[in-house]
Amino acid sequence: MRFSLRLNNDLPLALYPRLARVAEDAGFDQFWVSDDLFLHSVWIILASVAQATERIGIGTCIVNPCTMHPAEMAMAAASLNELAGGRALLGISSGAEDFLNWIGMRPERPVTAVAEKSRRCVGCGAASAITRRVPTCRSGRPRPICAPVDPRATSPSTLAPCRHACSR
Repeated sequence: MRFSLRLNNDLPLALYPRLARVAEDAGFDQFWVSDDLFLHSVWIILASVAQATERIGIGTCIVNPCTMHPAEMAMAAASLNELAGGRALLGISSGAEDFLNWIGMRPERPVTAVAEKSRRCVGCGAASAITRRVPTCRSGRPRPICAPVDPRATSPSTLAPCRHACSR
C-alpha cells in the first residue's frame, strides 16, 4: 500500500520543503501539490521540495493542459524530474470549471481536450512517460525528456479517456 500527502498551493512557499521532509521522514511515498490559478506556482513549490527531499515522489495535482501549453508543461516536468532525480510525477487534468471561468475559458468538451492535449504533451508510451525529443536552446540537438505521467480526475468518466491517451 502507498501513502500520499496532497496540499493546496496556497501555503507560504517556505513551508512546503519542511512539510515534504516531515512526510518523507514519516514514510509517505508521494507528496502532491495543486496548481490552482492565481496562487503559487506548483513548479516553484516542487523545485524547492525536490531539493529538500531524497526519496519521496513529488507530483503536480494537477496541471491543466488547457491553461498551460503542452510543450511548456513537458519542459517543466522534465526539468523537475531531472532536479528530483527521477522522482517527479505529472498529474494532468482540466481542473475545476470555476477556475477556468475566472480566466474566461469554457472548454466545450474538457475531457476530450485534456485527453488530446495530454497526448500532445507527453507522447506517452507504455510506461506513461514523456519520451518526445525536443531541441535544446544551446546545442540545437534533441535530448530526451522523461517524467512519469499520472492522469487525474474526480470521476471515472473523466479519467478513462485521459488514461487511454497516456497509454499509447
